[in-house]
Amino acid sequence: MRQEPWGDRESMTPSERHHRLTQIFISVCNLEGEERRQELDRLCLERPELRAELDLLLSFHDSVTRPAARPGRPPNRSRS
Repeated sequence: MRQEPWGDRESMTPSERHHRLTQIFISVCNLEGEERRQELDRLCLERPELRAELDLLLSFHDSVTRPAARPGRPPNRSRS
């Protein structure tokens, strides 16, 4: 089993885990499709719980920042 450079889940403090999630999120949030999937696979290695959390964060991020990616919902228009 490959050891991640940031340690095992049990050895990471909440602060270290948050820092790692933030690093990965920032590095992949502007990628799309297969390129994003491959980079997440590489960065999360054998950490399915980390990957699952990032998938949720990225899904929310995309729904807010990419209105066209929200099927059935009109773009948010500000009232003048």
